[in-house]
Amino acid sequence: NEKMLYIDPLFKIDLFHFLFQTTHAEVYRDLPHRKTFKFIFDEIHYMAKVHYGIGWKEILKNICVGKTPVCNALNEWQALHLACKLNLNVPKPIAIGVRGKNPATQKSFIVMQALEDT
Repeated sequence: NEKMLYIDPLFKIDLFHFLFQTTHAEVYRDLPHRKTFKFIFDEIHYMAKVHYGIGWKEILKNICVGKTPVCNALNEWQALHLACKLNLNVPKPIAIGVRGKNPATQKSFIVMQALEDT
């Protein structure tokens, strides 16, 4: 079950496969449930964040301490759009995808145009 919320037409590839399988990237953060990296596509630099599903243990832990669990990249997507509307110097959101309905195992990604020399 795949739900694509938005993908810029410049990407003519399966972004889920590319982002979750790529080894040709400069990794900035690699955590058990998410990974942030920079890659080049068509000579343009992009940043990507992929979420692998946080599991029920992490969801319940967050709820017990009064935090809202972050199960996918949608919050960041919305925050980037708001920041762009406010003319803040943030990466331009390019693509987002969410796969799966179960919040514990949901996979998602967000792709942003990389900020260079900032």
